[in-house]
Amino acid sequence: MASMSSDRSFRQIYTDELAFVDDIDRASLGPCPHPREVAKAVSLATECESNEHSEASWNGRVHTYLLDLALYNDVFKGKVGFLDCSKARIEPDSLLPKDYTGLSIESKMVDFAVYLDPDDTTHDALRQLAARDPFTTASWNHTCYPPLQKRPLAMSIETKLTGRDWDTAKIQMSIWVTAQLNKLEQLVAQDGGGLPGLPFLPVIVTQGHEWYFLAATRSKRETVLWEKVLLGSTQNALGVYQIIAALQVLGQWCEEVYRPWFRAHVIGVA
Repeated sequence: MASMSSDRSFRQIYTDELAFVDDIDRASLGPCPHPREVAKAVSLATECESNEHSEASWNGRVHTYLLDLALYNDVFKGKVGFLDCSKARIEPDSLLPKDYTGLSIESKMVDFAVYLDPDDTTHDALRQLAARDPFTTASWNHTCYPPLQKRPLAMSIETKLTGRDWDTAKIQMSIWVTAQLNKLEQLVAQDGGGLPGLPFLPVIVTQGHEWYFLAATRSKRETVLWEKVLLGSTQNALGVYQIIAALQVLGQWCEEVYRPWFRAHVIGVA
């Protein structure tokens, strides 16, 4: 693990400014939620926390609602979306990281995926990939889960209950994102290998009310998971606005930074 505060590469993220956007830029990020919607988010989270709801209940009632508020709008329509990926297994096993003995580490899953909606060029490129190896399920990602096969994964989210399992979440996310980076290296291998120009992969871990940003980088074939920046909390309205703004900034990053990188280095078009 490494600290974001020790690396200037993440300075843009490691500031309170992420949660507050000038009116002139608001249109490019998506709508600001109505106070009624924010109050509902706080109420749902309070219910889940006060009455000790399960992680699945938090996901279905609170986290999905916040992701909807942030990304389900005209700005991101046809560009960036999200889905529950808690049933998406890492496939094939060869993408899993290895332990010190050289054996594959046990596969892990995460809860949500933020993806790029594919355009015609992306669809055509995947068909060409499938034609080269007809006996293998073609996928842009490190999973054959049908909803993610054709949609490049841009950001992953793992959820936990309040105050629990931070180390477990980091292990899950490290395994998951290492497999993703391994898949990306496979896809760009014909272009010389490595991941040139990819600054990081964004990651979010929640613990009950709190949403944290982390980032994964690849250095000498080792995955480094940088931690952590508090994005906001569903304990109050201000925290919800911060979470929504952060998700929209990250959604914009997926579209304006990750998509051009994916097109140039994975698909091979400008």
